[in-house]
Amino acid sequence: MNGMPLSVVEKLQTHDAIEAETQWQWDLLPRPVIDEYISTGAQSAAAYMERIAQTDCISGPSDALLANKWRHGRRAIAMLPILDRVLYRAVVASLKSLLPDLLRSNEDFARFKNSPLEVDGAQSVVTTDIANFYSSIPIELLSNLLLDRTGQVEEVRWLTGFWYRVSGRTTGVPQVNESSDAICEMYALELERRVASRNIRTFRYADDFRLIARSEKDAVTALEVFDEEARGLGLFVNERKTYVQSIDSYQQALKGASDPNTIIQEVREDLRDFDLYSFEPIEPEEADVQQGAARRMLSLWKEHQRPWKTGGERLEAAKLAKKAFAVLTQLRDDDAVSVCPAVMDSDPQNTPAVARYLRTLISDGNGDAWRELQKITAELPLSKWQRYWLLDTLRDCPFRLDGSMLDWTLGQAGRNQAEALRTYACWILGVNDRLTGDVWRAAVSGGLTSLGSPTMSGAIIFCHDLSYREKAQLIPNGYFDQGMFDWASDDCPPF
Repeated sequence: MNGMPLSVVEKLQTHDAIEAETQWQWDLLPRPVIDEYISTGAQSAAAYMERIAQTDCISGPSDALLANKWRHGRRAIAMLPILDRVLYRAVVASLKSLLPDLLRSNEDFARFKNSPLEVDGAQSVVTTDIANFYSSIPIELLSNLLLDRTGQVEEVRWLTGFWYRVSGRTTGVPQVNESSDAICEMYALELERRVASRNIRTFRYADDFRLIARSEKDAVTALEVFDEEARGLGLFVNERKTYVQSIDSYQQALKGASDPNTIIQEVREDLRDFDLYSFEPIEPEEADVQQGAARRMLSLWKEHQRPWKTGGERLEAAKLAKKAFAVLTQLRDDDAVSVCPAVMDSDPQNTPAVARYLRTLISDGNGDAWRELQKITAELPLSKWQRYWLLDTLRDCPFRLDGSMLDWTLGQAGRNQAEALRTYACWILGVNDRLTGDVWRAAVSGGLTSLGSPTMSGAIIFCHDLSYREKAQLIPNGYFDQGMFDWASDDCPPF
C-alpha cells in the first residue's frame, strides 16, 4: 500500500477526526486507553499523523474480537491502532457530502418496521437481511461503486488499499466506527436500488430488508429476486433470519413487541398523582419514572427467559434488558446487580450494558457489584470479547485486586492471549498496582504491533520493581509509544 498523496492529506480535517474518534462511544467496545492520551494533545498528534500519512504507515491485518449478535452468530470487531482509525475517519469524512445520508435513529428504525403496513394491497411481507454484511462486501466492487459515486480517484485508491491491508482478504470493511457505516450504507443502497428496479416494493434499514408482495407466491418470487441481486454484489442472504409472513401476522408481531417508550409512559401514568384540593395532576420525578420503567423491563426480561417463550419474544426481552441497564447505570442504581450473571450467560450480546453498569457501581465502591463480577469471571464461559469488557470494569476499581480476581486478570495478560486482551490486562494490572516487570515482559513476548505497543509503553510506568531508567530503555522509539510513556508518567502516577 502506498502512502497518501499530499493532495489528499491537505484536504483532511485530521484534528477534527481525532476529536470525533476520541469522544465517540461505540456500543461494542470500551474506549481504548490511547484515546485518552491522544485527546490531551490532539493538535500535535494531528500534525504527526498528516506527516506520517504520506508513508506506508497502515498496519497489517487487524486484530479482531468476535462480538455476539442479537439473534444468531457473531460479528468481527476490528481492533485498529489509533493512527489507522483516525486517518480512515478523516478520509471518509472528506467524502461525506458525496455519500448517502446515514439514517440510523430509533425513529428511522420504527418507521422502517411499520412501513409495510402502509402499502395498499400488501398481503405478504418478506423479512430478510444480509449474512455478515460488513465482512462480506467485495472490496473491488465497493471501490468501483465508491468511485462512480464520488469521482475522487486518490481518496478511493487510498481507501481501497486500506481495506485490503486491514482485512488481509479481498472482502470486508472493518466494523470500527461510523466511517464504515457511511461506506456500507452506500453499498446497501445499491442493493436496495437493484431490487426495487425489478418491481419489488422494498424497505431497508442498514442491511435489514422488508419486501412487500400481493400474495405468498409473489413473496417467494420477491425473495428469489433479492437473493439473485445480493449474489450479484457478492453478498448472501441470511437464511436464519429470512421468513415470509402474512401482513396480519407481521402486524401482530409488531404489536406483541415490547417498546421501552411505551413502558416508560405506562410507569409515568402509574406514578402520576393528583392534588386533593385542585385536582391538578402532580407529575412524578423523572428519576422515579426511569427507575420504575427499568424495573418493569427487567421483570419482563425474567418472564421471557422461560423455555416456552419464542425466539422473537426473548430477543425483544433482551433489548429491554439493555435499555434497563442503561437507565440504571445513569441512576447509579444497584437494583439489577443480582441478575448480571444470568444476563451475561443467556444474552451475551448485552455484555457491554452489563459491564458499563458494573464498572459504574464498582467505581462507587458497591460491594455487591464487586461480588457479582467475581462470580461472573469464576463461573461463566466467557469469550475474548466478554473478557475484554470485564477488564474494563476494573479501570476505576477502589477494591484491592487480589485472590481469584487477580488470578483471572493475570490470566488475561498471558503471552498466548490476543494482543488487545493481554495489553489491556497489563494496563488494568498497572492501574490496580499489580503489574510486575516479569508479567510485563511475558505479555510483550507474545508479540506486539502498533495496536498494543503504546498501551504497554504506558503500562510499564506502574512496574514498581523496575527503575525509571530500566523502563525508559524498554520503550520503543515510536511517536505513540513515547507519548504514552510520558503521559502515563505525568497523568497516571503509579501507586
